[in-house]
Amino acid sequence: MIAFIIGTVEHIDNGFAYVNVNDIGYRVYISSRTASELSMEKEKVRIYTYMSVKEDSVSLFGFLKRSELDMFNKLIGVSGVGPKGALAILSVADVEQLALAVMSGDEKLISSATGIGKKTAQRIVLELKDKLGTVPKPVSSTETISAFVPEMSVRNEAIEGLVALGFARTESAKAVDAVYTEGIDTSALLTRALKVVK
Repeated sequence: MIAFIIGTVEHIDNGFAYVNVNDIGYRVYISSRTASELSMEKEKVRIYTYMSVKEDSVSLFGFLKRSELDMFNKLIGVSGVGPKGALAILSVADVEQLALAVMSGDEKLISSATGIGKKTAQRIVLELKDKLGTVPKPVSSTETISAFVPEMSVRNEAIEGLVALGFARTESAKAVDAVYTEGIDTSALLTRALKVVK
């Protein structure tokens, strides 16, 4: 299995990045978010990969952040969600937005991804809530994540979010404490903390 590749991006086109690794070109499926980030890169980049092996094909799916790959693996573990569907979801929401959407029951955000219907979005929320952590007062799909006020403290919820994404609790707590400021909301705190732990 290929865990990651390091090389220069030669070309980006139609959902793929063509990466030159020691004069060998890898064609890697990427999300639209990753494509926009890679388009700015001129130096060598590390791309974390998931290798999909089928009877008639072998495909690589790439991510610039380990947390994205972790979320991707959680998504494809949901019944009815394949690698391309998971990539589509990560094109409309970054990791922290998606984690909050799952925890708050925001099916609308998830179903806005190409090829993801309402029932699949509901299944994702149902199956991933236990893996990403639960919240005491989930909001309805008509409410925004910003309107959700958890009973847990913002700091503790951010730590739990990082732990759910695969980071060690001690490392998560240090990252959150390092970037915490009074009045910050969970989404912003999680975004800042993710930059510290990567």
